[in-house]
Amino acid sequence: MRLLCKNFVALCLLLTSYAGYSQAGTAVLITVTNMVQTQPYEFQYDVMCTNTGTTALALRGYSWGLNLRTNIATGGFLNQQFVSRDASLSTLPALTSGITTPHLRGTTVNASAGNEVLLTTGVPVRLGTMKVNLHSTSATGPNLSFASLGANYNPWINLGGTFAPIQVVTAAGKTQCVTTMIVDPATLNTSYAINGTANIPASGTLQVLTAVMIPSPTGSTPFLLNATGCAGPVIVAPQTVSACNSYTWPRNNITYTNSGSYTYTLVTGGSVCDSVFNLNLTINSSTTSTSSATACNSYTWSCNGVTYTSSGTYTCTSLNAAGCINTATLNLIINQSTSSSSSATACNSYTWSCNGVTYTSSGAYTCTSLNAAGCVNTATLNLTINQSTTSSSSATACISYTWSCNGV
Repeated sequence: MRLLCKNFVALCLLLTSYAGYSQAGTAVLITVTNMVQTQPYEFQYDVMCTNTGTTALALRGYSWGLNLRTNIATGGFLNQQFVSRDASLSTLPALTSGITTPHLRGTTVNASAGNEVLLTTGVPVRLGTMKVNLHSTSATGPNLSFASLGANYNPWINLGGTFAPIQVVTAAGKTQCVTTMIVDPATLNTSYAINGTANIPASGTLQVLTAVMIPSPTGSTPFLLNATGCAGPVIVAPQTVSACNSYTWPRNNITYTNSGSYTYTLVTGGSVCDSVFNLNLTINSSTTSTSSATACNSYTWSCNGVTYTSSGTYTCTSLNAAGCINTATLNLIINQSTSSSSSATACNSYTWSCNGVTYTSSGAYTCTSLNAAGCVNTATLNLTINQSTTSSSSATACISYTWSCNGV
């Protein structure tokens, strides 16, 4: 199945100049490249823009048209989709994909002032990756392989027609490649329309835009979609997978334990295209953690919500930040609360050292404190308070009297 784009490619860009403007130093190159067949009915291509001059430029908006051979318009229905573009273009308006078979377009409106994207000299910027599908009955109907159309529908191959590979000239109904250059960013007064070198100069225009297609549609190694047999394998859209510890890819039954990009080619041979499968794999690891805790009587572990009443080593499994198993180990010490009892007898009052309270009545009293393990000890005091008394007696004696109470 070979389908390739031939005929013209037209691209349009809007640019702003930030620094000293020089007509001689202004040059812009548009490249259509990285064309690859991803399915029997599908191919992709990239549109690149490079500031190849010495003048500082800033992109404000852009559009392009890719003109296929007229034959393709009668072979089926094409559908083009925007896939992505460089992240540096995020401040520019969204790219809209359009198609009037056999003319493929990509278009943006202009960014507002201040949202332009500076084009570094010599550094290509990817304006868009586009996906083109071939259908049999309508733009959304069943897929139709390019192989079924035959070589005459191959849009990139010049079979004797007079096709310009990339359109940088005015053509009725086609997108012309034009850029608009604003010279004075402070006042935005002076602007130029930048056209392809084949255009006739006019007031306010510069002829400094060139465009190429890689590979050349008329060169020795043009991009060919499969017309007879297979000119190249079908590249299947990459598969992205995240797994814990290891992953066995069903495509090749190989188990991988490291993150990376892996490729598997399904070789079929004959007129059936080989298929290339790509896997973008992230391997996350299971983890372990250890903690220690000391508690009185019982401990409830937040890892699993279980309440333990005995010392020991316990484990719990949960998911870590990567979504893999974390095995937690808890070294737990359970200390017990205690109780004690004592008795005391005192006259009139008694001050208990446990709590510093002075008691004047007999009774049973309690006091809580921490034991040696730091847990609660409940002490009980059985207290007897005896009271002091008085007595009176009379005695009569001659000369002296010895009182038995004190021997005086």
